[in-house]
Amino acid sequence: MDRKKLLYILLAVLGLSILYRVATTQEDKRVPLKYKTGSVEAARSPKTLSKDEMPRIELAKLKSVKRGPPADGVNLFYPFFIKAELPKPQQPPPIQPPPLDPVEEELKLFHFMGFLEKQEAAGRDKKFFLAKGQNIYIVKSGDTIEGRFKVDVRPGIVEIVGIDSEKRITIPVEEK
Repeated sequence: MDRKKLLYILLAVLGLSILYRVATTQEDKRVPLKYKTGSVEAARSPKTLSKDEMPRIELAKLKSVKRGPPADGVNLFYPFFIKAELPKPQQPPPIQPPPLDPVEEELKLFHFMGFLEKQEAAGRDKKFFLAKGQNIYIVKSGDTIEGRFKVDVRPGIVEIVGIDSEKRITIPVEEK
């Protein structure tokens, strides 16, 4: 029973607040119309001006200026914006390859071209043809090339060693 009484009281308060709001609302003020239909002033509105009263438009001036929109995508509103340049992200330094050893690079230029086997009274003598660029060297085991490289011949390989450094290259020998 207490709930019903409380519900009736709330409904009564709601009804009274609605009645109070409706009773105390002010009516909107009305403004008189400036132009009324059928009046003399309405007939003289800017829409119905005579040809003498109309402003003249010079079409020649309008046709002489033919400026289209910018084709390169220019922002027309750039004066209104302050463009702050973003800081560029710092690029990590490029990874440098390890320094090249000039002796090792020069050793890589040697190529095996062939060999010549000669029979002598003391035994067989093998001479090898090695190329470096446009130079061709005829060498045997123990010879030096350009005073900087020593040649060592073993079965199936020719080994070239730098005299000043211990850098070496091994070239396979193909016997047919």
